[in-house]
Amino acid sequence: MSDTPQRSCGDCTACCQGWLRAKIFDTDMYPGRACPHITDQGCNCYDERPEVCRNFRCLWLINPEAFPDWMRPDRSKAIANGIIDPNSGVHAIKVVPAGSKLPTRTVNHLKQLSTNHKIPLLMYVRIKENGKFSDKVSVEAYGPPGMQHVFDYIRQQLRQFEYMGPTE
Repeated sequence: MSDTPQRSCGDCTACCQGWLRAKIFDTDMYPGRACPHITDQGCNCYDERPEVCRNFRCLWLINPEAFPDWMRPDRSKAIANGIIDPNSGVHAIKVVPAGSKLPTRTVNHLKQLSTNHKIPLLMYVRIKENGKFSDKVSVEAYGPPGMQHVFDYIRQQLRQFEYMGPTE
């Protein structure tokens, strides 16, 4: 058992604001369209929230050593979670901006984590068309040498990894 106290979301609702794609009950959530159940007081269906919400855990929640308090998604403007390339077992950090783009301080911290731990880093870049977020995203990859196969695999699966949970 870990000696590190368990973190909770508190008043952070970055993953509910539509920066991640998910289907919440029968409603699609995506950039520009927040979850219909989010209010100024938080989730209005928290006790009955869908499985995708119950299971989503950003890296700020589960890794306080690497993600200090200022890296909470609503503060850092970044929602980070971990992914694994099933072909190689290599872990990677995937980061989706909780806003238009990732702040420089956040990017620098994430790149330092990638360098220190030799973990690939994939940072999503949102694309706007006519002043609105489009379905298009690009991914900036950063990491140690020899990770190109991981980056290529993840780019092939880009749409799936932008979702909070499994796509149907």
